[in-house]
Amino acid sequence: MTNSSMLVGGDAPDRIGLSNMRSPVNVYSNAARWLVASVLICISFHQTSAEPLAAEDRTRISIFGYDPNRPEDIRNQVLIELMRAEPAIDVQEWGGIKLPGTSGRATLMMAIAGGTAPDMYLSWFHIIRNDIKQGFLYPLNEWIGNDVDGNGWIDGTEAKWDGWKQIPRLWQQVSCVDGKAYGVPLPNITFYGIIYRRDLVQEAGLDPEQPPGTWDEFLYWCQKLTIPGKTIDGARLRRGQRAIALYVPAWQWLPWMQAAGGSPVVQVRKSAVTGKEYVFRMEETEFIAQDTGEDLGGQPSTWRANFDAPEGLKAARFYHALRWTPWIRDPSTGEPINLSEEDTAAGFVRSGTRLVRFAEDDVIRGVGRPCVGLDANDQRLFARGEVAMIQYSIDDLERCVQMAGVPPDLIAMMPFPAADSSQTPVFSAYRHYWVMTRDVAARSKVERDRIWKCLETLTSDSLRDREIVEKVMAGNAMWCRPDDLERLGLDDYLAEVPQNVKTYYDMIGSGRILLRTEPFAGFWEAAQTVPM
Repeated sequence: MTNSSMLVGGDAPDRIGLSNMRSPVNVYSNAARWLVASVLICISFHQTSAEPLAAEDRTRISIFGYDPNRPEDIRNQVLIELMRAEPAIDVQEWGGIKLPGTSGRATLMMAIAGGTAPDMYLSWFHIIRNDIKQGFLYPLNEWIGNDVDGNGWIDGTEAKWDGWKQIPRLWQQVSCVDGKAYGVPLPNITFYGIIYRRDLVQEAGLDPEQPPGTWDEFLYWCQKLTIPGKTIDGARLRRGQRAIALYVPAWQWLPWMQAAGGSPVVQVRKSAVTGKEYVFRMEETEFIAQDTGEDLGGQPSTWRANFDAPEGLKAARFYHALRWTPWIRDPSTGEPINLSEEDTAAGFVRSGTRLVRFAEDDVIRGVGRPCVGLDANDQRLFARGEVAMIQYSIDDLERCVQMAGVPPDLIAMMPFPAADSSQTPVFSAYRHYWVMTRDVAARSKVERDRIWKCLETLTSDSLRDREIVEKVMAGNAMWCRPDDLERLGLDDYLAEVPQNVKTYYDMIGSGRILLRTEPFAGFWEAAQTVPM
């Protein structure tokens, strides 16, 4: 992909990491070689290890999420292999005190406060800046390099670790504050969009290979997919079939604002020459004054919430419409007819040259089903066919298929449609970060280097490629990026990737689908779960 069209924050595909993500890897001729390698790895787990080092010569490294009892997990595999190759490294499972009523990261936060934290954990994209601000993390400059020019981040010319040079600038900047780098991103980008049931789409008389491109088209799809009186086996509540699951957490609304061309958070930089302020998107990495051409890259950013921008208000109105807009089915054609509140009160509406009368019971409110209370599990609603679409991560589709029991060939994915033809569809994109906790500072340099070796292993290209191969071997090549399959010599599986998925990756590469992120500045973690 060589097109330099604007993607996340104006990044071209190679800069955001869409082409080969990081450094080149060896190309394997076919899947069989990967399978043989995987079998040999599994066998090696049961072989006798070399004579272990004395306890005083080993470094115990605790990693949140490591589980030696699950060697089939790729992340556990690579750490087990690392310990076999370097006996001085002793990776341990970490588990903090679990108190009633706590959830999420509460146990980890208590451990950090109490000085019993793991050496490493995975810090989420949208929260790493807050972890940095709270002083939870240990900077990684001794391995990555230093901010020589004082612009606040470590660029490719300043880095001494080759891996950092291959990370696109946006993802570097997210984990850099005041010239210190605190995390290394996972080697793969996670895409978040809308998945839908092909079978339900076809039953509604729609083409699953031609998903909607704008909000108007999407609303039409939703109306065709909404059948309130449908009887669904296993349903806990009798609400028939609705088009889409609607979510309470604010972060799941963000892509709709971004599909309207908006930026939920913006950064403001002031010219040292004129004192004038300039506003940039939150993902921007180049800061050139639009009128004078002045480079503002050396100026600090002031971050501002921008949810009340026109694009945010437009997205809020559309989300409200998905839940509450009144409409009926034309009794003659079966096509949806949108109603105003006046139409609803009057009991009739003009459709073309016809006057269509309807009863109060004929009016359908909205096309979505809120995921609250008994309906909180969107995967179960999706599996039973109570909703035809849910918002989901493409990386988690395998898990969704397993939990929902829906055959993979009945599931397809699309980006968030554009607000109108003047805008561009959007996928959410993010990469989480492996980090070291602040207590690592008390370790010796030798011990810190061994912890770094673990972090480097968990962010390596080889780990990413093994995850791809495992996905293929599990029969889920359809969710892989076509260029990854080609790069790894798995061309035989390209036919399993649906054409619309191939098209989406091409559109991302050419800028016809944009990649947008969650906010990564400010205390977004506190706001992102606030009910809409």
